[in-house]
Amino acid sequence: MTSQQEIFSISTATPVDLPEVNAAVGELVEDTFEEFFAPVAFDAVAQLLARYKAEEADIQAVGAFIQTPGYRGALGHFLAGNTDKFAPAIRSCFGDLYAIEGAVAHLNGCYWNELLSLTDVFEFMPYKRRQEWLEQIQNGTAPAFEESTVRSTLQSMLASRSRYFAERVDGVFEALSETHVTNNPAGFTTKFIIDYAESKSGYISDLRNIIARFMGHPEQQAGNGHKLLALLSKRTGEWHWVDGGALRMKMFKVGTLHVEVHPELAVRMNSLLAHLYPMAIPSSFRTKPKRPPKNFPVLSKSLPQEVIKLLLEPKTPGQIRYRPITENPHAVYFSTDPREEEAYQVLEALGGVRHNMHKFVWYEFNYDPRPAIAQVAISGMLPDDKSHQYYPTRERLVDLAAELAEVSEQHICLEPSAGNGALAARMPPATTTCVEISPMRCKVLQSKGYRVIEGDFLAWADNCVERFDRIMLNPPFANNRATLHLQAAAGLLKEDGRLVAILPASLRGKDLLPGWNLKWHGPFCNEFDGTGVSVVVLLATRR
Repeated sequence: MTSQQEIFSISTATPVDLPEVNAAVGELVEDTFEEFFAPVAFDAVAQLLARYKAEEADIQAVGAFIQTPGYRGALGHFLAGNTDKFAPAIRSCFGDLYAIEGAVAHLNGCYWNELLSLTDVFEFMPYKRRQEWLEQIQNGTAPAFEESTVRSTLQSMLASRSRYFAERVDGVFEALSETHVTNNPAGFTTKFIIDYAESKSGYISDLRNIIARFMGHPEQQAGNGHKLLALLSKRTGEWHWVDGGALRMKMFKVGTLHVEVHPELAVRMNSLLAHLYPMAIPSSFRTKPKRPPKNFPVLSKSLPQEVIKLLLEPKTPGQIRYRPITENPHAVYFSTDPREEEAYQVLEALGGVRHNMHKFVWYEFNYDPRPAIAQVAISGMLPDDKSHQYYPTRERLVDLAAELAEVSEQHICLEPSAGNGALAARMPPATTTCVEISPMRCKVLQSKGYRVIEGDFLAWADNCVERFDRIMLNPPFANNRATLHLQAAAGLLKEDGRLVAILPASLRGKDLLPGWNLKWHGPFCNEFDGTGVSVVVLLATRR
């Protein structure tokens, strides 16, 4: 099991159950669409038509007025006398500026855009169809907004939503690379590759919104694919969980995007393709998996898109009355927004400290938090502290551990299961290794300057040949993991090294490391927020 797979294997994040489909395990999935579609208020269409007719009448009246020879001559003087700052071409073609045809064409586009926004039709359209409609609206070539045209077009669109949604899936399938053998021409598999990804960001947006529909989430904003690719392009060659564990993506410098999709979601997409190509999609591609996937986490509810949008744009506090709000170079705040407090909760989880000046709020860090914030924005998730048994180490325990460890600058140091690096902070960054399972917390540690190993400490220790002068650890306590971590860490200590561990008080006095000198300190009560756990601090040295 890889480190990222283990991160989400036991999660207290809000799990997401996919909407039920009419298929048992091992049977074909036949998707229906009705639950996706929003109702349409046709009286709103009548109101739109009435408003359109009124505005069109105004345009016709203004156009006729302007074209009257007498008024046209008078307007020529207005323009000549008052538009000296404008180009002569504008002054000379004011007649065309008031052409009725162009104004009505623009009006048509405005009302078609408003009509589509009143329904969910635009949301279900595939990227290519949306672009065609947007071009007509922007270029003034949209159909006349007449009642017969509007109602027939709208009825046709509403009736085609199922097909549009299937076409949306088909558009993503057509965007897959034709040169990579990973892609299967018969349908979606759990792994596929998109080449020239930056030019196909619209299809990646479609993919994410299809997944969101399946998971019962609201669709994300247009352009979400472009924003995601911008983040991934700065982190090439690394796998990243995306959208609550539904997807895993890796970007390469050549612009190729490797994607892994949850098996149940791949089946759902293939069932939609079968609506368009009923004879082309093999039944094996539309069959519900017989067992849960090993390589994917439990699907989790992603952070709200409004919160992720804020996380994508962290800001640095400025000045008040020519004086900086803070001297901290790693301070962060967000623009005023109804969801800003939820974004600030993310900063707290990353170790930020809240400050305020009247109503202005910012968070200060002792490291650059922006890489970690970006990691949260990509995945849409915070690390699951409870399943990782992550509880930040209190300052007085850190002080005692550092005193017992007697660390100096020349020592080679290690903190297993490092979290945000509270113990590592008392060791020299240039010679300190931190092992941590959470990708987001790894970003925190990297920002602090440590050598970081992303993975499960016990698995890593089994294969590690390096030895350390000083080791300090606050390991997970559940399921005997404290003892296992202690013994694994002891195997990595040099002959004359010192190991300091924060352990459950129940272990005090036990011969955890036979043949070692063990000195116990404590117990200390209520040292971890939200728990009633008592702890002891152990200093271990070889005899």
